[in-house]
Amino acid sequence: MSFVNAADRDANASVLEAGALSTADEALQTFYFPPEMIGGSCPAVKGDEQALAWQAAAEACASERIHFVWRVFEDRVWYLAIRSEDLASHTKSWCPFACLLPGAPDSMETPIIYTYYSDEAATLMAVDRESMQIIRGTSSVVKAKAERLSREMGNAEIFDLIPDRIITLKAVEWESLSLLENRARRFMGFASVIAAIIVTIFSVFVWFMASVTQLAYRSDLKDLQTRTAASLLQLQQTAMVLRTSDMRDQVANFNKLNENLINAQGWLKLYMLKDNNVKWWGVVPENLTSNRIQELGGQTIEKNDEGLVIANGKDSYMRKGQIK
Repeated sequence: MSFVNAADRDANASVLEAGALSTADEALQTFYFPPEMIGGSCPAVKGDEQALAWQAAAEACASERIHFVWRVFEDRVWYLAIRSEDLASHTKSWCPFACLLPGAPDSMETPIIYTYYSDEAATLMAVDRESMQIIRGTSSVVKAKAERLSREMGNAEIFDLIPDRIITLKAVEWESLSLLENRARRFMGFASVIAAIIVTIFSVFVWFMASVTQLAYRSDLKDLQTRTAASLLQLQQTAMVLRTSDMRDQVANFNKLNENLINAQGWLKLYMLKDNNVKWWGVVPENLTSNRIQELGGQTIEKNDEGLVIANGKDSYMRKGQIK
């Protein structure tokens, strides 16, 4: 069995001991094997491990709204992922496979095959040195698949997860990360840098002009001091205008709307500012009430496979390929 020290566990930021799962009974009641769960691995790049895990998981799930767990072990990123909507009925659950990703304290040396059998279905996770796959099916199908994979992987050990073994695992919580949230944070950072550069350039310009003025009008020092003070006041006023600009307000409005939609188990599909007019639309669960939709500032446009389409106006909703 492989182990990692405390420093390694801190470095793998996705692994969190679930404080709510303080007893064996609670652990048994909350563990869950999502039927649409996927798993895999990719080469690690130091400093970008979480982004690599998210990108690979999002592509495999064909969705930007995902829950995932990840670990770094032997220069590879190992991850499990599930679309967020598939966890809507199991928000407090955890998957025992997440505790057994390569490099985790409870994991075993690869190659290894972990299996779990229930009355409804069975699931296996096969891990070798460079790849991982998740297979779900009936108990007989999964058992036959596990035996075949074991032979193909050089008689790899088959480790059956039974309740007595599951309660000994340290639960790992799912992480949730949205591309829209990522873009908003990057946009805020970019806007702050641009504002700082503008203020700095303006400061240098004011300083230069003050110096030239001082050299040209040395005989009138008092007048020079007055003009310099006025220039500095203008700089402060410019900085205040930059801080309270429409761009800052629009970014704040965007973040507020995006956060409210996420709290409602939905997500923002489009946010567009044109001629000082904001148009947006998103998707929320079908069971969201009309009062809650109105609180979000939207109205129901239509219903599709993703849920209810809401927007701040009928002219704000643009289907794929449509341009307004």
